[in-house]
Amino acid sequence: RDDLAKLGLLDQLLLLGQNPGSSSSSKGRQQWQQEIPDCRGWTLVLTGHSLGAGVAALLALHYRSIYPVVRCWCFSPPGGLMSPAAAASLKDICYSLISAKDMIPRMSLWTIERLRDEMMLCAIRCKVPKLKLLLYAAFGHVWEEHEVLRPLEELTPAQAQHYRRYRKAVNEERSLDPLRVRIAREFVPPGECIWLERYKVTRPRLRPLVPAAAAAAAEPGAAAAAAASGAVQRGSGSWG
Repeated sequence: RDDLAKLGLLDQLLLLGQNPGSSSSSKGRQQWQQEIPDCRGWTLVLTGHSLGAGVAALLALHYRSIYPVVRCWCFSPPGGLMSPAAAASLKDICYSLISAKDMIPRMSLWTIERLRDEMMLCAIRCKVPKLKLLLYAAFGHVWEEHEVLRPLEELTPAQAQHYRRYRKAVNEERSLDPLRVRIAREFVPPGECIWLERYKVTRPRLRPLVPAAAAAAAEPGAAAAAAASGAVQRGSGSWG
């Protein structure tokens, strides 16, 4: 951003050097005017992937007050990027594309803490030796949840007490978090989120032929009789 402001390139392209806040020199501005076409009215499009998508969204947040039309396309941006208010303010100019189960757009301080808590609870509920769990999975066995985890009501008093101590320690530590950490815990992806998932399109099956139509297809001469039969059936149905 500082380099762009120093060169004044965007100002010359989109504003024809008419930005009073530009720091480029007058000599440099005259040179740009001679070499760069007039792009006033054009849309400034910012894009990036992953961490670059986060940078693009932050630039959009900055440039939208300087240039007339700004659009931002973020591919898999970080999930914990900005406050909900800042993300909502970008929803008309910024679009975040999230691919299926991609973890990066879902990764934030809150989701990481939730993953930690769930892993701890699964370790306590697990009723299968860890080595067996890994070996079976390595050889293609797909474990069902009931095969691996015991129900919460079947935890022993010692296991339940261990988890309660863990939760108490987490809550005590969270109460000491500085304000910046509490704010960061609420961060979300930027702008309007578009969720994409690939799915297999299956061809629709053909509807089976009714007996009259099948007879007509098999015997061309019977087409009129099949049509007359269908008309009589439809007529009798409407009378009933």
